[in-house]
Amino acid sequence: MLNAITRNLQYVRGLYGFLRHPLSDAEVYANLERELANREATFLSIVRDAVYAHAASPYARLLAHAGIEYEDVAGLVRDHGLEGALERLADAGVYITLQQLKGREPIVRPGLELKVSTSDFNNPLVKSVFESSTSGSRGPSTRLPRNFAWLEDECSAQFLQYAALKARGRPIGYWRPSMPEPSAISSALMGAKLNRRVDVWFTPTPFSFKSHGSGGMTRALTTMAVFRSMGRKLPWPHYVPYDDPMPVVRWLAAMRARGTPAVIHTIVSPAVRVCTAAMEAGLDISGSTFRIGGEPLTPMRAKIIADAGVGTGPTYAMSEVGNIAYGCANRSAVDVDDMHVFTGKVAVTLRPVAVRGGATVRALALTTLLRSSPTVLLNAESGDSGDIVVRECGCPMGALGLNTHITNLRSYDKLTSEGVTYLGSELHMLLEEVLPRRFGGSPVDYQLVEEDVAGLPKISLVVSPRVGAVDEAALLAVVSEWLSKLPSGGKEMAGLWNQTGVLNVQRREPYATRSAKVLTLHVVQPDTSKAEK
Repeated sequence: MLNAITRNLQYVRGLYGFLRHPLSDAEVYANLERELANREATFLSIVRDAVYAHAASPYARLLAHAGIEYEDVAGLVRDHGLEGALERLADAGVYITLQQLKGREPIVRPGLELKVSTSDFNNPLVKSVFESSTSGSRGPSTRLPRNFAWLEDECSAQFLQYAALKARGRPIGYWRPSMPEPSAISSALMGAKLNRRVDVWFTPTPFSFKSHGSGGMTRALTTMAVFRSMGRKLPWPHYVPYDDPMPVVRWLAAMRARGTPAVIHTIVSPAVRVCTAAMEAGLDISGSTFRIGGEPLTPMRAKIIADAGVGTGPTYAMSEVGNIAYGCANRSAVDVDDMHVFTGKVAVTLRPVAVRGGATVRALALTTLLRSSPTVLLNAESGDSGDIVVRECGCPMGALGLNTHITNLRSYDKLTSEGVTYLGSELHMLLEEVLPRRFGGSPVDYQLVEEDVAGLPKISLVVSPRVGAVDEAALLAVVSEWLSKLPSGGKEMAGLWNQTGVLNVQRREPYATRSAKVLTLHVVQPDTSKAEK
């Protein structure tokens, strides 16, 4: 109890100091320029102070196993640049997979097996003032140390996002989980630090004291009290489930009619639902802009949003890092998800990774470059693949020196829709044991298939006709119950799939690879040729 009171008092003091001095444009640009200019030096200082000087670091063990001293790392950076040094370190075995980052698998190298937990990757340089947590979409929800220095560093990236959206003076709304969710509190704090007021907050999840615990509620109430004492306001959340977009449509239409089209933060699928509903209802939301993330922005989804006259600002983020990349203002109609990497805070390289079916993907590997980052990442796979290009684009972000772009960002070996992600490894028991045992058939008679239908995600549970007659309602009930118990989903998140009708049953043979393998997960790649015409 005493420790909790002490931490809350520290949080209150830090919060007042954080909010008392909003960041000016000049300060933000100075921070960005400093980060870009010092990225190699900062990386080496993190390796020295958070890895080599921290014996418990998994990276220290990997480097020692590879026979690489600090001076060797510095030499690689000097001779090959930061990204070149990271690629050579990965070749020497200094990298981690997403499963290892989540503490689900040991790190294994010839002659080395290292059991790890998520906390092993926490940054020892960060003095935690409060804690946040990962969303749980890629594994068990993980506690992350946070402080206000990290939040201020995050503000620089968010400032660039708002600048690209031309958000100054425009109404801002959210259609995301609201407080006391840790991510919602951080969003509110960063907006206040940048003098950006949130006008309306739609939340897809009903408020529940029980689901957030006393710690989360205490922090949320404390934050609201400090905001009020400083004359700042936070909007009361309005419950709007993802399958009922009309309240959001009406608000956007009202802002459009007023002559001030709004910027709204949400994930990709709800953005598509809003635009579809607006066009069907004959309501004009043109000029609005969606700041979207959580799912790939495919050409089909981008086309539906564009048909409503709405702009997009795709965002790539990860709880352990924060913002990683943001949409280029000059991206083409083909590369709809072309994003600038915030190279002052994270380095991104590519690693070939084999996935089921014998395919190889160009996996993104992330390395943190800020000493305030809550997690130390060194060639850590994110679970996503894509292409990296360095080019001049002429947009404001490129003019700052952010010339590294990510395109064709996709998840591999996991399903992602409505902002909910399930790793393939979690679904094997469901499809190969639970369903055959309950409804008959064999492990190759069931498959989960993800595809876009009219720009919206659909997850089909494919059941072979060989299984015979099946009660589809009972089948979906078993699947829903199983998903709700997974550490990467949770009851509320699995409920969003039920709420939006994402999951359905199809009676046909599962997809098979050329070598006749029936994979647990199959992603139907969109036909981009029609979307590009």
